[in-house]
Amino acid sequence: MRALGDDLAAVVDELVPADSPLHLGGHSMGGMTVMAYAGSHPDEFTRRLRRVLLASTAISGVRRKGLPLERRVGALANRVPGRMRLIPATAAARQFGSASAPADVAALLAMLRTSRVAAYSSYFSALLDHDESRAAQTLSLVPVTVVTGTSDTILPHRVSERAAAAIPGAELHVLDSVGHMTPYEVPDLLVRALVP
Repeated sequence: MRALGDDLAAVVDELVPADSPLHLGGHSMGGMTVMAYAGSHPDEFTRRLRRVLLASTAISGVRRKGLPLERRVGALANRVPGRMRLIPATAAARQFGSASAPADVAALLAMLRTSRVAAYSSYFSALLDHDESRAAQTLSLVPVTVVTGTSDTILPHRVSERAAAAIPGAELHVLDSVGHMTPYEVPDLLVRALVP
């Protein structure tokens, strides 16, 4: 995750003029990447950022009892060539809340089916090791909005609620019947959170 934070810092440095106000949002691992950026580059982060959105994400604590098994399965999956073409449609549908649009579910399924097995496995490994608690103080120096849904089966809303609680001054929105895919499900709210 720290490598992604460093990559984000490099992209911001290369593409965003130093005197330009920056509003930055991240969904799921993207939110974790924003937090890693804050943790690894606190001076640059506070100098450049004006607003942050963290959607369906976690600051830490994404660990489960099956951790050793998940690591072994992940190590095996890293040796499997190819893409996840056989993933069932239900894998995409479960990531949405009850009011999902069929076109959105189909779009996510298409993305999942083109993902490499090893990349997906690496994602879960990074998720299990993720802890950006030390970035909370840096994040608190800019306005932060955290958005989560009560129907999120990937990162349950309690995980995002803990992230909001860890960041002093963060604004929290817990949305009934919204799943993990907040960018699809509540795009207008996310835009308003970034550009009030």
